[in-house]
Amino acid sequence: MKVDTQHIDSKQGQTGQSKASSTLRLVPAIAALLLAGISTGRGANILWVSDAPPAGFSGPGTSYTDQAFVALLQNAGHNVTRYNGPDAATTLLTQAEIDAINTNDCIIIGRAAASGAWVVPQGAQWNTNVVKPLMCMSPYLVRTTGTRMSWFAGDVGPDDTPVPWTPGSAANPVVDYVFGTVAMNGTNTAELFQDPLDRNTSHILGAPAAGSLVNATATFVQEGAATISTGNALVLLPPGTIAGGAALPASRMYMSAGTRESATAPNTIGLSTGRENLTPTGERVFLRAVNVLINNGVAPSTNAGPATIIAQPASTTVWPRSAATFSISAGGAAPRLIEWQRESNDGSFTNIPGAFSAFANAAYTLPSVSNADNGARFRAVVSNSFNIVTSDVATVSVILDVVPLQAQWGGSLNGTNVVIAFNNLLDAASAIETLNYFTDRAGLEVLQAVVRPDGRSVALTLSDTFSAPITVTVDGVKDVDGNTASGQAVLVKNLGLTGVDVGALNPVGGTESPSGTNAYSVTGGGLDIASTTDIMRFDYKTVTGDFEAVTRVQSLTGTFDHLEAVAKAVLIARDGIANNAPGVTVFATPPSPGEERVFAHYRATAGAATNLFGPSVSSRMPGTWLRIKRVGDQFTTYHSTNGVDWAAIGSTTIALNPTLLVGVGVSSHRNGKTVTGTFSNLRIGAIIDPATLSASLTSTDFKVEFQSANGVTYTAEYKQDLGSSTWTPLITISGDGTVKSFTEPKPLGLRRFYRVRAE
Repeated sequence: MKVDTQHIDSKQGQTGQSKASSTLRLVPAIAALLLAGISTGRGANILWVSDAPPAGFSGPGTSYTDQAFVALLQNAGHNVTRYNGPDAATTLLTQAEIDAINTNDCIIIGRAAASGAWVVPQGAQWNTNVVKPLMCMSPYLVRTTGTRMSWFAGDVGPDDTPVPWTPGSAANPVVDYVFGTVAMNGTNTAELFQDPLDRNTSHILGAPAAGSLVNATATFVQEGAATISTGNALVLLPPGTIAGGAALPASRMYMSAGTRESATAPNTIGLSTGRENLTPTGERVFLRAVNVLINNGVAPSTNAGPATIIAQPASTTVWPRSAATFSISAGGAAPRLIEWQRESNDGSFTNIPGAFSAFANAAYTLPSVSNADNGARFRAVVSNSFNIVTSDVATVSVILDVVPLQAQWGGSLNGTNVVIAFNNLLDAASAIETLNYFTDRAGLEVLQAVVRPDGRSVALTLSDTFSAPITVTVDGVKDVDGNTASGQAVLVKNLGLTGVDVGALNPVGGTESPSGTNAYSVTGGGLDIASTTDIMRFDYKTVTGDFEAVTRVQSLTGTFDHLEAVAKAVLIARDGIANNAPGVTVFATPPSPGEERVFAHYRATAGAATNLFGPSVSSRMPGTWLRIKRVGDQFTTYHSTNGVDWAAIGSTTIALNPTLLVGVGVSSHRNGKTVTGTFSNLRIGAIIDPATLSASLTSTDFKVEFQSANGVTYTAEYKQDLGSSTWTPLITISGDGTVKSFTEPKPLGLRRFYRVRAE
């Protein structure tokens, strides 16, 4: 095993920004936006306001949490300048600052702004002294609480989960324009947000100031409560609207977008507030809303005239149980109606319940097709006050599945329960029949078979525990299409892990499951592994003396509705399961747009604080390998991108007990939420850096001998150019503690370089 003592620190500091306004014009991007129906007109001068150093006016920057919004505006052809205003409400904007702000066509206040700065008297300056159109994306700045800008008579409704927006009436030209590129899926709702990272969008619950126009709302479950609320998501306040006791001099717009402000870790302003979490649909809505703002609250264009069909629905071919989607683009004056229809058995078309939209684009999705849907025909009817037009007919073709069912892999965490995974959804009746599974060990029988929630794997309970690998043969199990797995042998290894909750997890407990060949997943909660206590889900082996532990972090994912940017996948050696136990840890955080870093820290004694040692490095899942090595009281942590070439992160000497608990785990970094880490290539045991004992070359052969370790698998590899990054496998060797060797015929006229890799 090659160990590189050098490390690469890819952490980049922020660079200073030019004081001049920065312009970026990307012609291909503008063309793409125009094709999508987003007319940018001339590039506007936009001031982006957020807590982004340096102070004062600057160029757009590159390393700020909300920079993706700025780039989105730049790519649409706008000129963007940043401004970081005073953080204290009592520090007023100077007249020079106000004059400079008012040289822009519009101002956008992003999420990454300290809400305390928008209290009277400074907040009133943004209301009245800024005379250009202004958008605010943070509900914390426009509420009445704390006498802020008072666009709304009420407070904020925070939520964790991305929720769809419900636009107002398409008869409103602003609503029809802003949502003009959104393919409404069956009803008048739009999915604007990506899978959530950190805390998601907040929507303000209070009523807007009199005379405001509510263009979209959002219904959601409030964070930390079971209360279902409907909040304001997109609101236009026309010039003259009274807010904070004064008339607004130009249009104001509130748009709830981006991850929200939080005063508590891990979502402090400097880390993740204001991050762009819009889908392409959400980005188009945002850009069109900005166009309305630039136009001082008036839609730049509206649809007019008879109903027309711009883009017809197209036929599609799909596999069983996958989704089939049809979409249409229409024109014509609002109010309009698009109704989806399906052909009946008698050849007539009837409306699909709930499948309608009042907007110019619409989609209809069959979420999971079956063989019965093969040949089904669909169309849409578009109507307005002028006329009615009917679209072309689109057909769904279902590919009949005749592929034999395959048992893909098997695994066991504890030697008693086995998981076998298949390539298709299972027929439950045949999958739970225990006689369809048998092992190659005399007396080791399958007592129970249960189909797991994914529908593609079974959990087998055995009559006894095994340690060495076994073979499970699957015979007679069918999939939902009637295809059978016959006589398929699956190798199953026992990882030998014990799972436990460290600290008071919320939610309580975790789940472990094999998830592939030599891989498994662990799910758990936990606030963090830091400071004086750890809270995490932990799977371990007991190890005495010198050791090394190696694993590859394949992925780190949240629940369907949540993931913290600093959740952790952990490789750890600790002195017991107490939450304040001393130990050494190396961990990875989620991939971009998460923190995407690898760190190492230690706790020297029970109850002491943790200390980082060594620099953080970039993490690139699934190529994130972690390693801890103990020699006496010296612990060294490593990272790797391939499991072969290792770079040391740091080394520390602490006096821990000879016997430690060594394993992997996860911490979600958020109460009430879980995170799932998928690990592979886990090995905990003796240090296995292979020492080459001898190498000999004869006229016909090349031979290498090396000392092996018991239970370790080695792969001999070669390449013909040291500059190449690719090694070619030659042979796999199982170690048993003796000297092993491999021999290769001498290559004629070529040089070869060899290495032995321990797995």
